[in-house]
Amino acid sequence: MYSPNMQVSNGIDPSDVICKTGLELLMRVSTGDPVCVKQSSVEHLLLIGFADYF
Repeated sequence: MYSPNMQVSNGIDPSDVICKTGLELLMRVSTGDPVCVKQSSVEHLLLIGFADYF
């Protein structure tokens, strides 16, 4: 499976990026880029303002 950035550069809409099993798709707030993160990290990243849902 390709990285989120590679998927976007190949024409996939950022909100349609597919993450590996066990990872969740979020948007990096500072750049708008898609990021795949461990499910255990989602709440923390949302709380500190690093990421948000698409």
